[in-house]
Amino acid sequence: RVHEFLRSLETPRSLAFRLWQVVILLLRSVTLFAIAWLAWVLLRPPPPFWAAHPVAYHGATALACAEAVFFVYYVLARKRLHRLKPLPHRCRGPEERRELMEQSVAAMRLAAKEGPQQEQEQEQESTQQQEPKQEHESEPPQREHEQEQGGDDDAWAAGASPHVRRFLSGWFPGTPAEAVTHRAFSEWCAWAFFNQELSELPPAAAVELRESVAWFEDECDWRFPHSDDTHGKSRRRRSSSSSSSSSSSSSSSSSHHDKGAHDNGEYDGSRDDGSRGSGGGSATPRSIRLSLDPVFDTQRPLVYYAVIALFNGLALVIVWLLGFRRRRSPVTPSSGAAPLTVMFRGASSSSVSVASSVASSLPSLEEEEEEEEEPLPVVFIHGIGVGFIHYALFLCVCCPSEVSVYLVEWPHVCMQVQWWGNEAQLSIDESVDSLRALLEMDGHGATLAPTTTTTTAAVAAGERGSGRGHRNGGRTRSGSGRESGSGNGGANGSGGGGDGIVGACRGGACFVGHSLGTTAVAWMLHAREAAARRLVRSVVLLDPVTFLLCDPAIASNFLHRVPRTVLELLMHFFVSRELFIAHTLSRHFSWS
Repeated sequence: RVHEFLRSLETPRSLAFRLWQVVILLLRSVTLFAIAWLAWVLLRPPPPFWAAHPVAYHGATALACAEAVFFVYYVLARKRLHRLKPLPHRCRGPEERRELMEQSVAAMRLAAKEGPQQEQEQEQESTQQQEPKQEHESEPPQREHEQEQGGDDDAWAAGASPHVRRFLSGWFPGTPAEAVTHRAFSEWCAWAFFNQELSELPPAAAVELRESVAWFEDECDWRFPHSDDTHGKSRRRRSSSSSSSSSSSSSSSSSHHDKGAHDNGEYDGSRDDGSRGSGGGSATPRSIRLSLDPVFDTQRPLVYYAVIALFNGLALVIVWLLGFRRRRSPVTPSSGAAPLTVMFRGASSSSVSVASSVASSLPSLEEEEEEEEEPLPVVFIHGIGVGFIHYALFLCVCCPSEVSVYLVEWPHVCMQVQWWGNEAQLSIDESVDSLRALLEMDGHGATLAPTTTTTTAAVAAGERGSGRGHRNGGRTRSGSGRESGSGNGGANGSGGGGDGIVGACRGGACFVGHSLGTTAVAWMLHAREAAARRLVRSVVLLDPVTFLLCDPAIASNFLHRVPRTVLELLMHFFVSRELFIAHTLSRHFSWS
């Protein structure tokens, strides 16, 4: 942490950035001052000033004792939370893992062609089509060699697998794409598709992994160098350049990329053991592996958590005044975690009567349309922050009173201290079962009413079990896909099983997720049980993080990016480096 702070002083920053650095430094120094105060109290009697004010003297001593005791607890909790824990992978077989890899590669290509770069590529294609063929034949032979030596920008402009370069340079920060070795990529794939170390894979899984890496090379037209490659760089299968020019191009690209990484304030691949993922020499390039990497956290004093507890308490008072009451899920988790809790508010009878009177005054509609427009209960899942305090205005203005509302509590991402016995967290399946039990207990369980008229497309979708579309009578209501751009669903809105039943879905709820809370909505959409998937009648995603999780931007920006602006600095210290939030993202977050 000291090295990280000193390195930030080497680059110019704004005055506001430096002031916030001072504030953070003073906040982190509270524990040091508390320990120094206790040492001063034990080694010498109180001076006359403090002897004349015994209340202030003993109060300061009590606060210092509390800070010291909490620091001991923090160190022990940090050591306990840093332990590696087995995290089950979503894919349960070779077919699902290959499907996930194919979807990830397809998503990489889409992500590399978005925004201004796509427009630039289209302009280049149109320009090339208008140029005479003779101009291309008359180009000097050294032009291709100059483009290869022009660094990453020229390579991207030349269309040299931009999605692969972006993918590798993002998951292997501080390492040029050409320097990612075959073993380094295999280690990353062992985490991404098995949640294991490469050395711990069983023989059958190791064979499957080698085949997957070979498929990636063929599909992306890319060759990873093996450890015996002295220059540690990759060769594209269709590359025709000589070995000498390739070596100089690799060194030029390496220096260009490393300089850009430091200038942009990106994480450079360094680890606590002092190794660096630059790919230089014989060192294996280091990659970002969320559930296997160390938990990157920054210590903070007890007074910090005391202030956060006050804000959480204020949020609970606001929610209570809005009519919400705490309820506990009837599901008892087998993992030892506490049951899921929600703040619940039932539908207001006056609001329901007003809605009924308004509906009766409207022209009559078909029975199916009336059932389709029936108000649904709302399940809201918050994101990382300080509980519901961020959503106070949102809940006051936008929270409907004519339907039941469930506010799901995630204390592990609310900057709250999780004391002994409360550190265990619900698994994905336990969270899905808990939400399902709460809705079914209140009579909101989803059921299917088979219909006699269906469209051919709906039946075909039900047989395939693909598309994750929520359909009622063959008509799409809403949909959501995996982060890689596709999903597994049926025509009845049940999702990944393809039940083969087409009909109008009754019951269920509207799921609203914000930021990290959108992952819980994705869990419901991808639940293996059809009854749980049918609960999701409609979806609202606010600032979602569930799309394109195979892209390295989310992992690198939130957990590994060195802050450059004031907002990034505040997010870095107050959010991403908080112990329990960092533990949740590093030990319980599954990108798949």
